[in-house]
Amino acid sequence: MTNGLPGVLRAKGFFWLASRPDDAGLWSQAGDLLTVEYAGPWGEGASDDESDEEAGVGTLRQELVFIGVHLDRPALTAALEHCLLTDEEMARGHSTWRRLRDPFPEF
Repeated sequence: MTNGLPGVLRAKGFFWLASRPDDAGLWSQAGDLLTVEYAGPWGEGASDDESDEEAGVGTLRQELVFIGVHLDRPALTAALEHCLLTDEEMARGHSTWRRLRDPFPEF
């Protein structure tokens, strides 16, 4: 699988999918080899951001690190931001998020 992220040599971290709001995903990438798997349930800890609490997302977040050479940071940022929920989608809440298209394999 080609990762579509030119210049990325290594990437890793945790991610959240709106379609699986209770689960944390683990992203591990070396070159073109990308593995995504279940990392466990998200913690119930308090968020430092009151707006997160109001939206009902608490500690849910993306925590990814990318290492590479000659990375096109604006293009990488744009590609990742394209994956995020819009404000309108965010406002719809968990029951709607679970019905969103989910291209990831079961984990």
